[in-house]
Amino acid sequence: MLKKPGQWPVELSLVPAAPDPDTEADDIYMRLAAEKARRELVCDSIRAHLAEQPSKRAVRACERRWHNYLSNLADSVLADRQNQEHAE
Repeated sequence: MLKKPGQWPVELSLVPAAPDPDTEADDIYMRLAAEKARRELVCDSIRAHLAEQPSKRAVRACERRWHNYLSNLADSVLADRQNQEHAE
């Protein structure tokens, strides 16, 4: 049986070798890998929450709540950045 990416258990032969942390390119790789892991963790959590909903209608309502929450969060971050720029 073929495994899909992200399934457990992870075979060691499928895990990329860790880069040498002494180079700038490796630092960029590590930051991108951390960003990807964080994004996947958040998306998997939202997916699990949507899957818990009892009906299609509830899934769509939950989707709208997540969308509104994320939009408000982005607005808040942008407002904070604008306030920081004016403070400087």
